[in-house]
Amino acid sequence: MRIEEIAVILFLLVMIPRTAVFSLDEEIWPLPEWPRATPSEMGLDESLLRRARDYALSGGGSGLIIRHGKLVMAWGDPKRLYDLKSTTKSIGVTALGLAIKDGKMRLNDKAIRYHPSLGVPPESNRRTGWLNEITILHLATQTAGFAKPGGYTELLFKPGTMWHYSDGGPNWLAECITLVYRRDLRDLLFERVFTPLGIKPSDLKWRENAYRPHTINGIKRREFGSGISADVDAMARIGYLYLREGRWREEQIIPKEFVDIARRPVPGVIGLPEYDPEKYGNASDHYGLLWWNNGDGTLPDVPRDAYWSWGLYDSLIVVIPSLDIVVARAGRSWQRGWGGHYDVLKPFLQPIAASVQEARSKVGTVPPLPDFIVADPKHPRWLCRRDGRPFFMCGPGDPEDFLYRGRLNPDGTRSGDQMELIHKLKDTGANCIYLMAVRSHGGDGDRTQNPFIDHDPAKGINPKVLDQWEAWFAEMDKNGIVIFFIFYDDSARIWDTGDEVGEAEREFIHTLVDRFEHHRNLIWCVAEEYQEAFSPERVRRLAAEIRAADEYDHPIAVHKLHGLDFSEFADDPNIDQFAIQYNVKTAEALHRGVVAAWRDAAGRYNLNMAEAANFGTGTELRRKLWACAMGGAYVMVLGMDIAHTPLGDLKACGHLVHFFESTNFYEMAPHDELRCGDTECVLAKPGESYIAYASKGTGRIGLKGMTAGTYTFRWFDPITGRSVVQNDVQVKGGDQTWSRPAGVGHEVAVYIRREVKVNNMDCND
Repeated sequence: MRIEEIAVILFLLVMIPRTAVFSLDEEIWPLPEWPRATPSEMGLDESLLRRARDYALSGGGSGLIIRHGKLVMAWGDPKRLYDLKSTTKSIGVTALGLAIKDGKMRLNDKAIRYHPSLGVPPESNRRTGWLNEITILHLATQTAGFAKPGGYTELLFKPGTMWHYSDGGPNWLAECITLVYRRDLRDLLFERVFTPLGIKPSDLKWRENAYRPHTINGIKRREFGSGISADVDAMARIGYLYLREGRWREEQIIPKEFVDIARRPVPGVIGLPEYDPEKYGNASDHYGLLWWNNGDGTLPDVPRDAYWSWGLYDSLIVVIPSLDIVVARAGRSWQRGWGGHYDVLKPFLQPIAASVQEARSKVGTVPPLPDFIVADPKHPRWLCRRDGRPFFMCGPGDPEDFLYRGRLNPDGTRSGDQMELIHKLKDTGANCIYLMAVRSHGGDGDRTQNPFIDHDPAKGINPKVLDQWEAWFAEMDKNGIVIFFIFYDDSARIWDTGDEVGEAEREFIHTLVDRFEHHRNLIWCVAEEYQEAFSPERVRRLAAEIRAADEYDHPIAVHKLHGLDFSEFADDPNIDQFAIQYNVKTAEALHRGVVAAWRDAAGRYNLNMAEAANFGTGTELRRKLWACAMGGAYVMVLGMDIAHTPLGDLKACGHLVHFFESTNFYEMAPHDELRCGDTECVLAKPGESYIAYASKGTGRIGLKGMTAGTYTFRWFDPITGRSVVQNDVQVKGGDQTWSRPAGVGHEVAVYIRREVKVNNMDCND
């Protein structure tokens, strides 16, 4: 990977959840001991917890597992002190939370303001221009530019443009906070954090800085890179503080907003050339404020809201908000050396997460995980993840016959290329497949294209067929690919019961929903081109059956023949999405149509351009994708069958998804009246945030009626997926235009967000 000349904006508050995941009926705190419970009492499968414990013990050491505030499993000696190495970073950064709470420091402040000798000795001082650009946020996210492992003085790249793990940035951060408070950070944290949590000096020790003089301005230095030794009980208490969003009993010790930011991925930055994303993944996608996380799903079968400290020898403080779990582990390493390789965590974290699911299945209730797709309760015109994270969908609107590709086997299963299609799609960022359960009985398929035994509805559903579908769906779900599950194709109609849903059809619907509802990336669709076989009343009743069967509240869509009118379902509480068919020739016509549909929707349901004929490929396809998205719709491309689709077209979908999910698009609406210069279409929350797009800009992109203020610009090249960020842009009021920066082509999008202050944290609005 070569170094790209890109910059990065940390749109941190965009990612803060907008809905709660878990609440306790009874607050439980360790006073002074952790209350104890059996795994089964806390809804956990003990055999799976033992599997995780046994793996932990392969490196020796000690550990605790806490759920709902109660200790459910322990091993080793909970009071033995272990050298935690880089777990010190995650514990130490709590001091930054205090500084923000006290109004002494803000994330966007220049670090040199607090530490004028930052970058001395002279090796770093050669790049004084770069040193002056380093912010507190850069130091706290490993994006300051320090790239000499363990060192302070090597600035190898421009601050904010690259992610690289080292001790340099965190240690400079420790010194900045030391100078702000003019006291030893150990004493500060014991007074304000550790002692209220019940942690005694005998439970946690913190050596003086090992690399530099032990004092700065006469104050003892503590490093964030390493230096803390603690027992697992103290580690668990610190994790519990973060699990409870910075609160301990009645006291808000550190701001909730700080915890929200600390546990979120840092979007858009890349590793150094020697960094191997094939081996480690894009580390920036799973790193926050000196805490690691699973925000990009690198660890399958572990909730995406999980986050953790991580030190040499695999010392861990793990926090999983959606499962209300804290885990502390310390001992010998599971790996030789340390390279941040996530594979070593899987045998430990996956059984812990699975123990909750297994226990839930035994009692017959399965609450949804936080990354399930649902209709956004605050903005029904869009979908979101259950924990409030934004969700955007763009990808294949084919192959409709996905479930029936390949040779028919005697048992009703297929020998086809389904897994190959999934694997081709999964690394492109395109994130959906349009597929159908019944393509026989009047649909576009032959008589065998249904899931019944011997293809006969009277014989019931074939369990082997559903087992095969489940294998494909599990692979899709693991890779973030939406299962756009259409029950009936075109004119397909098996049961002739008028507007009623008979018992046989009800059993069919409930069986399919019950079998596949556990998937997180799933949207139900009643029928394609429903008017060919069903009345609106029958569709409403089918949607009601799907809703009644689905414990997870997945979105439900309806697809229509060509047109933009969805009035017959506009106020149906069971229908969340209009899957549009709109066969027009140009990107401009598509955009106008989507905008018209958006206005008709009036925020009651979301739009999915699910079928538009002759979508094209290459430049034409890409411009149509953006035309639909900028009108307020998700996009599924008719004819994009994956097998024959160029990788570039799939990646164009992925670029669109990545860009939109890094914005607050879910708060915006089409505002083309604000376009200026080369701008062709606009999404906006006027006065606060904007997305402007030009498909063939040659001059300046612009917006009308801007509110004067300080903005952050994220320029985006839809062809390459590259971003260039401009911070602290001063914008005058009124109509304004701006030149594209170097590195962004003539096809361009820009996300513009006004900067505001939130609880002393300089972030984007």
